[in-house]
Parts: sequence; C-alpha cells; structure tokens
Amino acid sequence: MPYFPLGYPDLDTSIDVIEALANNGADLIDLSAIAGLSFIGTAAFSGVFGQVRYVFSGVNTEIQIDSDGDKSFDQKIVLDNVNL
Repeated sequence: MPYFPLGYPDLDTSIDVIEALANNGADLIDLSAIAGLSFIGTAAFSGVFGQVRYVFSGVNTEIQIDSDGDKSFDQKIVLDNVNL
C-alpha cells in the first residue's frame, strides 16, 4: 500500500495543470515530500506502486504517478504547452 505523509490531500484521480514555466530553468516540480516515489523517466509503468514517469501528449508534457501499482496513472500533472 502506498504511503503518503499526513497533511497531504487524497491523491486519487487528481489532475493538476501548470500553465507557465520559467524559460531559464528556475521552476522546479519537487515531489520529494511524497514518500515512496521512484522516477522511471519515459519507461512504461511496471506494476510497482509509486512510480513516476513523464510522457509527451501533443504540445503538453504529463508527469504521471502510479500510486497503486496497477500500471496506469492515478494522478498526473499537466505542463500546458510545454514539451521538454
């Protein structure tokens, strides 16, 4: 079962959208306060809970989190009009 620290809202099926990032690299998305996450780059989810990956979707970049290990995202952060 994934562990999320007390004080964080329920992360089930949540989608956040970020519409602007600084072009100079000053912006940072920091998920380190959420225990149990591991970054897998662009690899497919492998069935291990807590995996974080990114995918390109048109002109957007999505950061996807599989919090329960079912090989599909449970949460995502959409970087609107950002293709890294």
